[in-house]
Amino acid sequence: MTFEVSHRINSVRKEKLKTLDLSYCKITSLPTELEELEWIEELNLNENKGLTDIKIVKKFKNLRILTIHNTGIYDLSPISELTNLKVLLAQNTPIQDLAPISNLVNLDTLLLQNTHIEALNPLVKLTLLRTLVLSNTRINDLEPLKGLINLTDLRIANTLVTSLFPIKSIIQKGVPIIFFGGISAGILINNCQLNTPPLEIAELGNEAILNYWEQVESQKGTVELYEAKLIIVGEGSTGKTTLFEKLKDPNHKVGNTPETHGINIHEGLPFQHPYIGENIFYANLWDFGGQDLQYMTHQFFLSPRALYVLMVDARRESPNLAYWFKIISLLGRESEDTKEKVKLLLVFNKRSNSTGLPQYQDILKLYDDSIEVHYQEVDFGVNDYRFENLQKAIQEHLVTLPIVKSQLPRLWKDVRDDLRTEAKKENYITSKRFAEICSKYNIDQEEDQWLLSGYLHQLGSLLHFQNDRGLRSYVILNPRWAVDGVYSFLTDEGILSNFGHFKDTEFIQLLAKKGYSREEADLILQLMTKNNFDICYEVSPGRYVAAQLLPDIAPEYPWFPQNVLQFRYQYSIMPKGLMSRLIVRLSEFLDRLVETDKQIVWKKGGVFRLKLREGECRVLLREDDAESKSGLRQIFIDVIGDANARKYALHKIRDAVEDLHRKWFRNIKVDEIIPCCCPECLVSDTPQLFKLDDMLKLRSRNMHIPVRCYESAEEVSTQLLLEGIYEQQEIQNKTYALDKF
Repeated sequence: MTFEVSHRINSVRKEKLKTLDLSYCKITSLPTELEELEWIEELNLNENKGLTDIKIVKKFKNLRILTIHNTGIYDLSPISELTNLKVLLAQNTPIQDLAPISNLVNLDTLLLQNTHIEALNPLVKLTLLRTLVLSNTRINDLEPLKGLINLTDLRIANTLVTSLFPIKSIIQKGVPIIFFGGISAGILINNCQLNTPPLEIAELGNEAILNYWEQVESQKGTVELYEAKLIIVGEGSTGKTTLFEKLKDPNHKVGNTPETHGINIHEGLPFQHPYIGENIFYANLWDFGGQDLQYMTHQFFLSPRALYVLMVDARRESPNLAYWFKIISLLGRESEDTKEKVKLLLVFNKRSNSTGLPQYQDILKLYDDSIEVHYQEVDFGVNDYRFENLQKAIQEHLVTLPIVKSQLPRLWKDVRDDLRTEAKKENYITSKRFAEICSKYNIDQEEDQWLLSGYLHQLGSLLHFQNDRGLRSYVILNPRWAVDGVYSFLTDEGILSNFGHFKDTEFIQLLAKKGYSREEADLILQLMTKNNFDICYEVSPGRYVAAQLLPDIAPEYPWFPQNVLQFRYQYSIMPKGLMSRLIVRLSEFLDRLVETDKQIVWKKGGVFRLKLREGECRVLLREDDAESKSGLRQIFIDVIGDANARKYALHKIRDAVEDLHRKWFRNIKVDEIIPCCCPECLVSDTPQLFKLDDMLKLRSRNMHIPVRCYESAEEVSTQLLLEGIYEQQEIQNKTYALDKF
């Protein structure tokens, strides 16, 4: 027994303390001296990785809180009779069997993530449980939780759970479905194997889930759609569109296929199911243009639960290959934590018997944990077995995608078929017409109809922006029609030469040349605005700016860098257009030059003026033009102004950034970076940087522990660093979330 352990035990014995903390003591067994401490109510043993046996604990009949996470403890038998236990924190342990805790009916909080458990039957009687964390385990059935009606926080992320129906009563009580771990309580379901309801329904929230079950009941069962999305990506002139055409028609003659501007879409390409002969399977083909300008718009339609085909020209290097792996890893998975990989066919187009292959192996190693790569080669100039093998591989991978198992209300397929027919005649319909189609199949309630349109919107099969007052009256059946309108605008020489500035009348005239009516142009312009595609914003009545077409170079502007509050986001993968979308979302706060009244904004940054209750601040928001020393890209946020308001101005900007992350880039890997606040760094252009997570970990150990600034060699308080950026409650929430989950 070390001196530290002895000291802690003696302190508890001498002062009759009710809490004993032996965490981080590197103990491999519990000292026999513990047997005397029968009165203790809280015992903390976490972070003793060599500790496997806790038999002594059975003597502690008054124990209310036991913490054993990050230990080697695998047997819970010693605590089987500790019926006063309310909190058991046993995450990150080799525990398999929960039977010993089946009678601990007073348990309120039970953390079991990252354990080896599979069965939840022993939890049936634990009806007082309010917090239950089961993420990253092999559980697949929530039926034993059916009677645990007091649950308010249930975490089942990264499990094999397929159905939420056993916890219907909890969902009915309003415990929210959530997709991000943290302080907010709810039912965390990211990266479950859900098919009842389908994940796309679950993402719409509690009301949608309950509505789904009502429709399943009223429509007397479910069906599988037997369809999936095939997304073809790659650089320009690699054979993407040729593959797209040959999948539709194997006899398609290979020639000078026009370059894809925007997206080619073909919904419902039928083929015989390779494993279930009597069923027809439908592939929804999406061919994405490979030009740089189009990359930002890819993010609206690249989706998880799809099969990706990445075309590579074997005759030449592929400079953007790394980009495609990054963006597929980011947008093709359900969550960053997922164990399920994106299915990707890497297809080498070996034209004219070329033998060279691009250097891709090093890139693949970086994404080995997120992308499941299968290799194919093809030469479209030759009718041989290679195209047949590619076609067969595509079909076999499509039918095994998880989304194929989704159970949908029985009549939805009929509505889906009608919409496909309608899409051959109309690019969009009114929501009234959509309701009429639904009513043909006795889907009469608006909430039922909108659930169906919301599901198809999630799939990318149609566009229905239900939360936008200007767009909710329309259902766009042909997304390509909308995207073509957007690309026609983004590639117009007049708009480009004016750096994205345009009038609504000019937009209408431009699209009229492409065959769009005034009403259709208005619809597409609305689609491009804030909180939809975030492409443009209104700078004054009838005048707009497309942020991604702004000048590359920042204008000269006044900036007084005294007492600057600095903050950074650091990305391993930064989606293209992230900054331009932020500019659109924050456009109402853009500052102006006094001399010209022009907004201080450029393609990769802007200056914003925020008038808050606490005072007025100016914020410089910019994307770093070059990668950091570590190869990561960064967004810089500098705030000047009233000292009492700077933190709150930063909070408003952070809210916009994190809302964009949350809604569009669920898997994004980003570090929050806090610059040092020592006197030398406060006036430095290159201050010492600290990661938020590192500071939170230090604070959770000891809130007063300092860190050393390597620029000034001074020690800086972690608490002071954190309080310069965050409110006290936010610090506590973030620390709590880090410790608990």
